[in-house]
Amino acid sequence: MRQRRSSNILFVTDLSADEPLGIMQLSSMLKKSGHNVRGVVLGENEDAQHVLKKIVKEFRPHIIGYSVVTGKERKWLDINRELKKHASFFSIFGGPHPTFNPQVLNDKWLDGICIGEGEGPITELAEAIAHGSDITKIKNIWMKTKNGIVKNKLRPLVEDLDSLPFPDREIFQGVKEGRSYNIMSSRGCPYDCSYCINHQLHILYGDKKMRYRSIDNFFDELKFLKREYRARMFLIHDDLFILNKKRVLEFTRRYAKEIGVPFSCSARPEMMTKGIAEALSGAGCSVVFVGIESGNEGVRKKILNRRISDEQILNCCGILRTAGIKIIAQNILGIPATTIRNDFETLELNVRCKSFYAWCSICVPYQHTRIEIIAREVKQLPKDYPGCIGSSYHHKTFLNLPHASKVNVLHKVFSLAARYPAIIPAVHEIVNRADEADFLKLNRLALDYRQYVYGKMAGDMKVFPSAIKEFLKDPVTFSLQDAGNRCHPKVCIYH
Repeated sequence: MRQRRSSNILFVTDLSADEPLGIMQLSSMLKKSGHNVRGVVLGENEDAQHVLKKIVKEFRPHIIGYSVVTGKERKWLDINRELKKHASFFSIFGGPHPTFNPQVLNDKWLDGICIGEGEGPITELAEAIAHGSDITKIKNIWMKTKNGIVKNKLRPLVEDLDSLPFPDREIFQGVKEGRSYNIMSSRGCPYDCSYCINHQLHILYGDKKMRYRSIDNFFDELKFLKREYRARMFLIHDDLFILNKKRVLEFTRRYAKEIGVPFSCSARPEMMTKGIAEALSGAGCSVVFVGIESGNEGVRKKILNRRISDEQILNCCGILRTAGIKIIAQNILGIPATTIRNDFETLELNVRCKSFYAWCSICVPYQHTRIEIIAREVKQLPKDYPGCIGSSYHHKTFLNLPHASKVNVLHKVFSLAARYPAIIPAVHEIVNRADEADFLKLNRLALDYRQYVYGKMAGDMKVFPSAIKEFLKDPVTFSLQDAGNRCHPKVCIYH
């Protein structure tokens, strides 16, 4: 009988995502197969890389894996290069960027990439390295050899999600804040929104099939998290949790009795019905994320490929409010081929929706998405594209928009203006006249408000930030240095 051997695998990530479920799923697969796994969350302080080098020296990983989104690839390539100078290991990129940009493997210091889903490939790689077997024929993995790059075929998607162990909650437990836990019950999305990678995934795998965990399997994990981690809220991250109405109704019938803590989920507006909303509310759903994206129907349909009317959005939000469920609206500002007027239309629609929080991002046309083609056609991609994609979608646009500075400022006050619409006249003035110092001040304000809202959503006792109270009393004076003619809206603060 062959002696059981194990590999040491180190996963490195940053603070951009709370509970990276993808890495956690890979970790649980590897541990189930008897391998040793560690995870490192790389902070932004100067000592971070020094600490990482120390961990690599002590743990002596055979494999170091990085989950990479476009815009972060240069950061991870640089870190990998520095680690390679001091240690010997197999370095591999997984995630969206290498899946759609496999040319990243041309980097001198990178050994391999994983295309598509990684549970099977990473486990086979760890097994092969542990036993000194051939590693060059593992499906989904491309790697360098002395004869060039080997491009292995793509394996089918994991059909039986129940066959996967629960995500490893220990690997990043030391940096987790609070007791709200991310969880998923399905994979996939049949839609082709222009800004999303799902379109390319459909091409890659040749179908739009949804895959589901069994309800029993899903409840087993919910109960485990409630029992072992004293979970106080669940954030269900399925792209389309309410797509399968029969499944949702089965879930809601059991949830209040068997789990009994609040949860959130996402919903496309046209799918929401009174019956679904009442079932969600009765089960304990406290928040639903609703994709509005743009307040202009033409922009939604022609640019974003979301064929949803204003009436459907307003109807969805009205149904949820009646059912006693808070709404977090999701929006995109600075969309290619649009104007600042379109962005204010988005703000106006959010006001009509009366959401608990109007979340918004600044549009980032990722490579190989349809919206990248649109941005290219209207000549709004900068010369250094795609190298500029690293810019945060919560900071500033990198597109060559005529109204770029206005988009950046509106983004910082959007959520507050949607919640307290009396300040919208002042917001127009701020957007037109704010300078860089105002922008930085408003950015801090936006972060404080988002932190407050999400803390409140999770049931944490949060004090309404005093800086936001001051801003709401007189937004223009708070943000702009120039006296000028100013609006002085009187705003009641509800929180």
